[in-house]
Amino acid sequence: MVLNGDIKKLITEEDLIAKEIVRKITLITKGNALHLRYILNQLKLRNKPINTGDLDAILPYKDEIAEYYFDLWQQVPSISKTFALSLAIFECKFSEQDFVEFGGYITKTPTVITEGLNQIKHLLRVDTSGISIYHNSFLVFIKNQEEIYHQRQLVYQQAKKWLNNTVNEHLRWFLLPQVEYFLGNAKPLMSINKDWVIDNYLLCRSEIQIISLLDLASEAAFKKKNFSKVLQFRKYAECIENRIDNFYNVLHYCPGKIQVKK
Repeated sequence: MVLNGDIKKLITEEDLIAKEIVRKITLITKGNALHLRYILNQLKLRNKPINTGDLDAILPYKDEIAEYYFDLWQQVPSISKTFALSLAIFECKFSEQDFVEFGGYITKTPTVITEGLNQIKHLLRVDTSGISIYHNSFLVFIKNQEEIYHQRQLVYQQAKKWLNNTVNEHLRWFLLPQVEYFLGNAKPLMSINKDWVIDNYLLCRSEIQIISLLDLASEAAFKKKNFSKVLQFRKYAECIENRIDNFYNVLHYCPGKIQVKK
């Protein structure tokens, strides 16, 4: 019933064969619920009525959803892949304006940026909090692509330029230390201290993101064999993870520095 309702909103007045459209979509999707969601999103994003002929260009579902991703991956432009890779690498939400800004460091043609995002938009979740990958299977697919190994450094380099100039201060705060680290500069992460944790907590930063940066800082410190810093960063993270009501009182008892006995 939901499918019929969605389709009737999309067909033209002249096309009175809604049952044929439903039948054709059922054949294309083979009843797979995730593929059906993607197809309905793809049709809705066209923002115009459809007819049976429009369904001929839709990639069918085969035996696995990964096969659909593979076929689509062969069709989309490189900028679409870069956007998808960015969402997979950073695992945070972007706004459309973020993509426009970021895309400006990849191409100088605005229509290419818009079309690049539109080519994969039906695979994404778009809500008031931002844009993210809708289903974990697409995230897994992206992370298994060769491009993610070849383009990761390029994405970091492009992202660094963008983040240094973006109007989105929160993304700059969260992503730039990560980008710097993966480009070989661990100083922003290693400079994290108790004041940084308190200040960002009081600024109502995401606790999950604060802990994520602390975990990455712990990794950076471990690689540098700075074990006192490893323990320090982990202690700060535990203070947030284990807090009940008053985080400040808990963190107050966390030492600013931790010495490791040799």
